[in-house]
Amino acid sequence: MTLTLTMSADIDPPLAGPQAAQQLGREIARRSDAQLAGTSLSPDHGRVSWTVLRPRSEGAYSYPLLELERTVHAVVRETEGWEGALIRPTELRVLTADDVDDRPDEPSIPDLVGVDEFAELLGVNRARFYQLRDRPDLGFPGPVARGVYLRASAEQYAQDRARRLGRQAATEG
Repeated sequence: MTLTLTMSADIDPPLAGPQAAQQLGREIARRSDAQLAGTSLSPDHGRVSWTVLRPRSEGAYSYPLLELERTVHAVVRETEGWEGALIRPTELRVLTADDVDDRPDEPSIPDLVGVDEFAELLGVNRARFYQLRDRPDLGFPGPVARGVYLRASAEQYAQDRARRLGRQAATEG
């Protein structure tokens, strides 16, 4: 069974923005042996929520929540600029697949990449990235904002391109 774990917290000083929240979320998920499912950030960047998906281990739900809280504290405090951050959890919750199905959709910030990270996924430099982007015949994904792309679209494009070229994509194994 997969658990959906969410931790919301007030952070002081506030995060720099959605990209910082996403980067921290990816590290929290990695250290939790989980998959980042979503991140949301308040307009003032002082409250953040991370949701991760993790296989349920034996025992009560409180153990994964406690581990998630400890991981969030560790990751934030090990990040440059937030070493002395105050982290006040405002909500910790765990949902099973049945609970998630019964819950109304909540808005979240999708996982995004910039030009440099997208180029890295492709295994090319910035100049080659722009050449590929400017070729309409290659099916390059459109940005969600100038220089910002959905991570899922970027990874899929990188895998498709690698397959066309007969090599392994940087996003694979």
